[in-house]
Amino acid sequence: MLRRRSVCLVVTVLSLLGLSVGCGGDRQEPAAPQATVSEVPLRVALAGDEQQAEAIRRGWLAVSDQPLDVTALGAQPSDQQMVTAAQQHDVLIYPTAQTGQLIQEGAIRPLRKQFHADAERQTTEAEPTELLPALGDSLVRYGSESVGLPLGGPQPVLLRRPDGGPSPRQTTWTDYAQQVAQTDKGRAAEPLADGWAAQALLYRANGYCGSTWLFRGDELQPILATAPYLRALRELQQDAARYPSQRMTPAEIWQAVHEGNLDLAIAWPASPENLMESDLATRADVMLQPLPVGDPVYLDPERGWQDRGGRSDDHWVLLMGQAPMGSLAAGCRQTFVSESFLQWISGGEGSTGLPEAIAGFTVTRTTNNDLGADGGGPQTDYSQLLRTQLSGRFVRPPLRIPGADQYMQALDAEVQAVLAGEKTPETALIDASVAWEEITERYGRRQQAKHWRMTQGMSR
Repeated sequence: MLRRRSVCLVVTVLSLLGLSVGCGGDRQEPAAPQATVSEVPLRVALAGDEQQAEAIRRGWLAVSDQPLDVTALGAQPSDQQMVTAAQQHDVLIYPTAQTGQLIQEGAIRPLRKQFHADAERQTTEAEPTELLPALGDSLVRYGSESVGLPLGGPQPVLLRRPDGGPSPRQTTWTDYAQQVAQTDKGRAAEPLADGWAAQALLYRANGYCGSTWLFRGDELQPILATAPYLRALRELQQDAARYPSQRMTPAEIWQAVHEGNLDLAIAWPASPENLMESDLATRADVMLQPLPVGDPVYLDPERGWQDRGGRSDDHWVLLMGQAPMGSLAAGCRQTFVSESFLQWISGGEGSTGLPEAIAGFTVTRTTNNDLGADGGGPQTDYSQLLRTQLSGRFVRPPLRIPGADQYMQALDAEVQAVLAGEKTPETALIDASVAWEEITERYGRRQQAKHWRMTQGMSR
């Protein structure tokens, strides 16, 4: 009830300050004080199912008397579905990959410039609850504006069964390949099912790349067919030969490891069932470690490869397109209530149960929203490891320009062709680069280059 009153207080304080509660971008004349709770339901469109929508309703009801109407659009709504929903809702919850297209279509509105200052001033917690650096630095801003708040940042981890030996502080991809070779065939895995193989490649390439990522120059030239990506794909091809013949998703791998059916794997909890406490007692003991790093690192064509020198503190954080975001929708009619909702759902007090009910929702802040904070087990270990990973300041620009899913689908098809023995890694990466060029031309090279700069926080 204390939190319920504090959420209402957000709207009350802003109203008493004479600020409007509409969604217009221009400053308006001071308005009369507003009611602490609007009788008009807050309308939320969710990229998710009805079960997930109900989890949000229950969580919000515990902290606020504000009526809430959550519309479930399904797990993978199209860009057009989200654009249409934006006209009829106050808040959108969507995959990060759709950010650029939603901005291009005018489907989401930036947060007020005063929003972050207001939220900090009104907090009642004794400790700060800032967004974890990797999330705050890479997802909040698009160009010069704050376009929303991150609701999660799933990261893959290395899972292995305890073998009685000491756990290495940091594993390289070379170490991992040796471990796979020493593991019985079919007892190691990473996500390579349709739609996941491109991500597996990019997580590996992330460890080998210097500061340049995916594209080079203002002309948005893809750099997939270069040394670090080629090395990553060759090694993936080699390791995959010892994986189960049936390609698996992250959720399937996570479950298989904890049921004792895999000894070594790369995955992350990608479904609520992965973190259900009721199952933990019957599952095998599992050790969680950070994802392997690349050593050496490819700096650029002139300087080539360079040894990492045993350092792992300069490892780049890579956030993928499925990371969920919350933004003000084009049809927003209650700015302050909507922003208060976003502050809550992005890790505010009372939202701790959401990561166990909604795929992709994770720890997002420096305190208060641990996964499984009330008990031990893999969910607690993952939350702690995730917080450490997302505290890094070296963050790759996420692929969230218009057509982001098309770029990933094109790359995934080429990686799958390599795994099936239909193409060599060299040919596949050249073909992926050609496909990316065609997508860029289709959307407009100048527009796509502008969006790529904006996703890195540049104004235009």
